[in-house]
This record gives sequence, C-alpha cells and structure tokens, in this order.
Amino acid sequence: MPNLLNIKYFIPAIAWAILIWSLSTTSNLPHIPWHFLSPDKIGHLVFYAILTLLLIGGFVHSLSWKQKGPKSWILFCMIMAGLYGVSLEFVQANIPGRSFDYADMLANFIGTMLGAAFYYKSSFKIFIK
Repeated sequence: MPNLLNIKYFIPAIAWAILIWSLSTTSNLPHIPWHFLSPDKIGHLVFYAILTLLLIGGFVHSLSWKQKGPKSWILFCMIMAGLYGVSLEFVQANIPGRSFDYADMLANFIGTMLGAAFYYKSSFKIFIK
C-alpha cells in the first residue's frame, strides 16, 4: 500500500471523489432519459476517467508504485474508481429523486478504462510521474 507519509499525493483524488459524491447524492439534478451518449453518461465517463487518473497520480508518487509495477497499480486504480461508482449507485437508490442505474455503472467503468488507457498510452505520464 502507499506510504502514508505521501498521502498528500492523493489529495486531488480525494477531493475529486468528494465532488463526485456531492453530485451523486444531490436530489435536485434533472433526470435525463437513458441514452448512452447523453450528457449524463458522458459526464460519468469523464468524471470517472479523471478520478482514475488522479488515483494513478497518487500512486505514481508513492513508493509502492515502484514495488509492484505500474500495470498492477493502474488496474488497482481502475478497480477502486469503479467500485466507488458502484457504491454510489447503491447510495443513490436511497435518495429521493435519484435512482439505481446499471447504465451509469457501465459508464463509470468505461470511464475508468478510458482514464487508464489515456495514462498508459499517452505522454500524460510526464505530468504525473
């Protein structure tokens, strides 16, 4: 696991997760009918891609990144972000005006894959390495 002294590198990911939580638990958001390329689903893709990138950034700067290898940590970050999205769907099922949605979960997981692929295949690595 990451060195707890390097928790500062996870502050952006934690802040982003709090933003996702606050948006996900707000009951005043307008309902958008299910279309996978709707603004709602694109939002899920983008938010979870960014969360995955921020988590990867935290692990890149921790000592653990070098110990296990980057591919393992990228997968771990994808799983963490994806499970966060799944848990929020269950939370939303209990919030008035919100609902549990498998399509949102799918969009979240696709977003984690896009974020990981973007990091793995791009020059973005120079910014969080």
